[in-house]
Amino acid sequence: MRSTVVAATESDGFAVRFCIMLVTIFVGCVALVGYAVLSWPAERAAIEQQMAQEIEQEDVDVCTRIGAIAGAGRTTCAAELALVRRQHEDRLARYLRW
Repeated sequence: MRSTVVAATESDGFAVRFCIMLVTIFVGCVALVGYAVLSWPAERAAIEQQMAQEIEQEDVDVCTRIGAIAGAGRTTCAAELALVRRQHEDRLARYLRW
């Protein structure tokens, strides 16, 4: 009779530890997803800011290389580069659609 009680207690202890482990994993996953959802807008804004700075620096580098150093020449050059980038994005979107 005593061995049956001990075996049942050991089995119940395993079940309790297993449930605690599952709850801990679930809570950790919920926390991770919550953090990702809450921090994504700030991360996206930082990425977009960095991309804008990189594009602006590329514009300066290219326009300087072709001699559009300042003023209207630089503005026109940057506008043309923006047009080329937009056309490139449109082309990629068309190719990736099919």
